[in-house]
Amino acid sequence: MPQKRKDAALKGVVISERFDKKAAKFHAASVPFEYQGAKDVYEASLRQPLGRDFNTDKSFRDLTRPTILKDAGVIIDPLQMARGKKQREDRGAGVKSGEGLASSGAKRKRAVNKPLGVKKVKAQ
Repeated sequence: MPQKRKDAALKGVVISERFDKKAAKFHAASVPFEYQGAKDVYEASLRQPLGRDFNTDKSFRDLTRPTILKDAGVIIDPLQMARGKKQREDRGAGVKSGEGLASSGAKRKRAVNKPLGVKKVKAQ
């Protein structure tokens, strides 16, 4: 027996059931570590709009502020390999973002609703 369409009960609505290759790259394979066991909380955080129209000015600035601020002209030291990590031999294969990097802010995690701590670095 064929499956019933998702839009069978909805009058005037047509839901496409095709696989969209372009949209597939935006689907998460698994829930991020911070949301383990709370998939509905993760989905709710994605639905929260970040724009000025939906949030107060202060909360918009807190949600979109970068975690580290640098003054113009400050030299940024290059990232160092973490101790105990070996460099990959196959450089052409690519490295996942943040893999093998020292804890210098390269890999950042934050909860969506928590304000960011801002660090100001002075010019030397």
